[in-house]
Amino acid sequence: MTIQDLGSIGELIAAVATILTLFYLALQIRASTKVARLEAVRSTTASSQAHSIAIAQDPALAELFLKGLGRYPNLEPVDATRFTFLMSSQFGSLVAAYREVDLGFSSDADVDYVSRTINRLLRTPGGASWFEEYAEYYPKHFIDLVSRTLAADDVPHETQVGLAVRIAAAAQQGVEPDVE
Repeated sequence: MTIQDLGSIGELIAAVATILTLFYLALQIRASTKVARLEAVRSTTASSQAHSIAIAQDPALAELFLKGLGRYPNLEPVDATRFTFLMSSQFGSLVAAYREVDLGFSSDADVDYVSRTINRLLRTPGGASWFEEYAEYYPKHFIDLVSRTLAADDVPHETQVGLAVRIAAAAQQGVEPDVE
């Protein structure tokens, strides 16, 4: 075997090693992408859960949230500011979830979640008023999703939040709520 033959064998071994290294790198990138997707979903879920838990644990905050959804424009300035922060937090999570779908980190099922939440919040008088006032602060592609979602005909006429707002308003007035 000549030196030239040994050099050819060395080149073959180097080529195989390069191919194996590239294959390993591809596997590592794929695993890293899965971890990034999982972390993105986990982060958005944690943000949304923190918002829900805060409202669930604080009766005054829950009452403010319901009053805001029912009559945002008529809230006292301090309550309107607090309601704005609640809604901004919720919509920040929705924008993040929708952005994750655009980036390929989440599935289209997450768009359904975002759309259902938009329906639940913005098909209330106060929610609609709030978003009309603050829509300019959100990305155009998200506002387009809101518009498509609200224009859809396949949504229930009464959302759970809408029912809760009517019950809370009736309770404040001391009358029986109309739940039919």
